[in-house]
Amino acid sequence: MPQVSSRFTRRRPLRQFAEQLFPQKSVESSCRSTEWTQSHVSQGLQSRRLRSTAEATAILHTTVPRKRKSQILLLTVSTLHLSDLHSHGSSKPFCSTKQLTKIKENITSGAEMVKEKEAELCEVIKEFEETISELERNFATAKREVSRKAEQMIANVRQREREAILSLETIRQSRLERINAAKQEVESLDLKLGVIEDIPTVVNQSPIEGLDQTFQAGVEVEFTLCPKAADGVTINQADIKDQVELLVEPANDVTNVTVQEKEDGNLSLKFTPKVPGAYIVEVKINGEKLPTCTFSLTVKERELVIVGQLDLKFNESQEFKGPCAIAVNKQDDIVVVNTNVHCVYVFNKEGHCLRQIGKEGTDPGQFKYPTDVLFLNDNEILIADRLNNRIQHINIQTGSVLKTFGQKGEGKGSFRSPISICLDDSERIVVTEFAYNRIQVMSKEGETIFTIGDSGPRDSANHSVAFLTKTFSR
Repeated sequence: MPQVSSRFTRRRPLRQFAEQLFPQKSVESSCRSTEWTQSHVSQGLQSRRLRSTAEATAILHTTVPRKRKSQILLLTVSTLHLSDLHSHGSSKPFCSTKQLTKIKENITSGAEMVKEKEAELCEVIKEFEETISELERNFATAKREVSRKAEQMIANVRQREREAILSLETIRQSRLERINAAKQEVESLDLKLGVIEDIPTVVNQSPIEGLDQTFQAGVEVEFTLCPKAADGVTINQADIKDQVELLVEPANDVTNVTVQEKEDGNLSLKFTPKVPGAYIVEVKINGEKLPTCTFSLTVKERELVIVGQLDLKFNESQEFKGPCAIAVNKQDDIVVVNTNVHCVYVFNKEGHCLRQIGKEGTDPGQFKYPTDVLFLNDNEILIADRLNNRIQHINIQTGSVLKTFGQKGEGKGSFRSPISICLDDSERIVVTEFAYNRIQVMSKEGETIFTIGDSGPRDSANHSVAFLTKTFSR
């Protein structure tokens, strides 16, 4: 604020001063405010001399109503300066018209600034009020949503309660029906004492059939035992099955020795010779040998008999280029490994090609010169993927890869040119490796159980690898 001139000589009327500061309509209100303010300020000056504008402002804040402060704050400060100068007895004008105009502008700008701040505060208060309203709305919405969710959860619990009760009632009715049926069946039984008759089996009247067949290594042998009583009547096989004993020597060269019931009342005696040679067979009933036992039989090398030619029908652009392995499942589906085309073909029993699986590559489901295949079950096969050094487990119905195991290397579970694959009697996977001259016996999970052979000295010009036809046991 501009300094008040020291040339003040006389006190100008306060109304005239207010008219210069405030035009037209505001003059009356400004003068009334100014006169009211001057009287209060004069009272303060009589008690003590104000030494700064800040002291005058403090008095203003304690005496002026709140709604007038923004209008006359700066005017009051100027008035205090005038009163102070007048008290010193100066008789000259205290300032020029230009200075008064400047003072007026300062007062006006200060009042406008106060109004702007007041407007800003009103906006802030309005925002607070809107935030409070929004909070209330959100609270009401959240409250309704919580109530709705709670009601929904209660309804779901009630529904499950009804379903559980209905299920329990159904189970109760079913159990009661079965219990009542069993009760009626027991009540309907003839509880009279019966007579148990022991009918001995006559050994010399229990012949063995099937001794005139040709026996081959690896092919199951089956005899038929016809147990009879003394009167020649065939005895129920369930009565004596556990009394029949089948012995075959040498025992280490046979597998799957079983005695099974047949539908016609006889018993089936089975075993599988592993290798060619002479075998001694002995059958006992209740520890007593049959009159035709002991007998020997000769097992020959397994023979392949051509019963016909399989006419495989390809789809367009399909052909054999280096087929090297074939496998057939129990449904007579046929899988052929086509080595040079890097794929396998699946045929039905009529010889029609159902699908081609794989192509050349290293990704799962792709092959590099596959060499062998076997069925794990009617839908799944294992393929020896030679130059990818792995075994692939594939579903023939979808062509999808279920698992792969193995990689190039010398350690257990690794391969170098796996060329042949089969299952032994314990359902273990047996793999021959061409490059390392060894055999790995593995679980179906692809974990190596043990190995046979190694990659030691050999005739590099004549690699010797045997395709597996014998069961390993450890």
